[in-house]
Amino acid sequence: MIRAFLNHRPAGPVLIPGALLALLLVLFAATVGTARAELPAQDRSFSHHLTLAGKQIPLPPGDWRVAGISSVVAGGPADHAAGAVIETLVLFLLRGPAVESFVVINTNALPADHGWGLAGACRRSDLYAAAIEAESSGDVFCRFAGHVQTIVDDRSAPAWRAAVRLANERGWRLPQTWLMAGFRIADRRDVVDVRYHFNPEPQGEPGSPPLPPVPLWLAMIPGASALVPVTMPALTEPPAWADSPWAVAHLGENAGRRNLADRLVRWSEMMRTPIEQGFRNQLADQPDQPMPWTAAADALATAAPDPRRQALDGLLAAGRLTPAQYQDQLAALAADPPTPATPDAGNGDGGNGDGGSGDSGGLWLLLAKTAGWRMTATTSSMLLCYLVTGNFVIAGSIAAVSTMVNGALYFGHEVLWQAATKPRTEPARTLDFADAGRL
Repeated sequence: MIRAFLNHRPAGPVLIPGALLALLLVLFAATVGTARAELPAQDRSFSHHLTLAGKQIPLPPGDWRVAGISSVVAGGPADHAAGAVIETLVLFLLRGPAVESFVVINTNALPADHGWGLAGACRRSDLYAAAIEAESSGDVFCRFAGHVQTIVDDRSAPAWRAAVRLANERGWRLPQTWLMAGFRIADRRDVVDVRYHFNPEPQGEPGSPPLPPVPLWLAMIPGASALVPVTMPALTEPPAWADSPWAVAHLGENAGRRNLADRLVRWSEMMRTPIEQGFRNQLADQPDQPMPWTAAADALATAAPDPRRQALDGLLAAGRLTPAQYQDQLAALAADPPTPATPDAGNGDGGNGDGGSGDSGGLWLLLAKTAGWRMTATTSSMLLCYLVTGNFVIAGSIAAVSTMVNGALYFGHEVLWQAATKPRTEPARTLDFADAGRL
């Protein structure tokens, strides 16, 4: 009976019961919905900060509206991040019918184990500022500032195309030139690339001359710029980036533009702490960060506050410290001032204190050690040779030859040993995401 049952095969196709099929569809939809749950909908507004793929992004004061969203697969076959899903968000801050500021955020949807690398802008020399704060094969942090031109072409991020489409549909004006402060922070698992763009026109400094409006259908078609006749270059190409009055080479021609660029760089320095706190999901209890070119931002940048003091202020404001505890912590900070950073911090000998074989200070230290040791060794060798031979000439000759040969061998041994044992830190690779405008 059992064998007959096992040998039985249904004559027709196997049908999945309707209830089971419905359950599988519900579970699939729930899984997909969960994977996309962290992507906010277009037109949703945020203030103070937003959370994207588990990372917090600080926002200056205002009502920041989601204008564009996309998820794309990063890199090509040779890219170390190839296959990673990158989520991009574009947020607008409106002033009447114009976009006063916008933020572009790129982050990974899922953790990785290969590291991410620096943005190409971190290494550029033609921007207002480009500073690499930390660089290794895993952990990186850098900031940069420069001018960005409004453009949509086949290199543009899908989220930026969607944001420009929304602005066209609703009649929101996009200025031609923005001043941008950007940040890249990453470890081996996660990356955040956030760029804050501000319109300089409300500060009394006009941007580049506006372009004639680009037909929406043309701007949204990848590669369409190649189809535009050469007699209509203004429809797709702004003035050359390096020829803009906001380019570094031309800032000295106008004190107002120079002032705005300098204040934006100081603002980017002030934003370092909030960016790092957001990457670690520690922004909830922190105060709002002011917009650049405001009195509040200038005061904070001038004061150059200790990040530890900023953290204490946030804990006190959140009620997590009593006034007495706050004062005790302030006293502890005063007794332990922060160590000032040096321009080449992190690029020396790895902090081991003995210098490396490729460091001039380390070579001089090895020479001093070699000379000191040879004085001791030569004296002992000469005395031993004299005790054995009873002849000072023979003992001195042996000691002289031993000094030269063994001194060279000792020095070479130390150089090779330090080179073999010195910690090696691979430089960070470069990984750029799709553009929002032209930097």
